[in-house]
Amino acid sequence: MPIRDTLTNLAAIQDGLSISSPISQSIKKAYKYPPSRAQSLEPPCFVNTWGFPDQSVEDGSFSQAEHRYTITMQMFAIDADLERGLDIATAFWQAWLTAWVGDQQLKNGGASEFLGASLTGSDPTIALLEWNGVSYPGWTATLDGIVQRL
Repeated sequence: MPIRDTLTNLAAIQDGLSISSPISQSIKKAYKYPPSRAQSLEPPCFVNTWGFPDQSVEDGSFSQAEHRYTITMQMFAIDADLERGLDIATAFWQAWLTAWVGDQQLKNGGASEFLGASLTGSDPTIALLEWNGVSYPGWTATLDGIVQRL
C-alpha cells in the first residue's frame, strides 16, 4: 500500500479522537497533507507531513517491496487560557496513545501495511506551535515505519 493510503488511514484515526476532560472536544480536522501556511487552522486539529529519510534510490531499485518513511504529526489545540490549552493538548496526546496502542493497522502492519512502526515524541513533545503567525498549544511526534508496496 503506498504512503498515500497510510496517510489516509492515519488521518481517519486522528479524525476520530475526542476528549472529555479538561473540556469535551473532538478533532475538527486531520489534514492528510499540510494546508497552506497562509490558511488558518481549525483547532483542535492534526497536520501531517512525511519524509523519506536516509535512503537512496538507484535506477531500477525503486520498485522494491519496502520503503521506510517518517510521518510527522502535529496536534494543534486552542484555548484562551494557555495552561488549559496545553492541558487540552496533553489530553489529546493521551487519546492518541490509546488509539495507537489499540490500532493494529498502523502499529503492526494490518490493512495500512505500515510495518514495524515506532512512535517518538519530539523534544519537547508539548510546546507552542506556530501556523500562519498564530501560536497554538500542541504537540509534535513522529511515526517511523516501512510502507509495503503490494
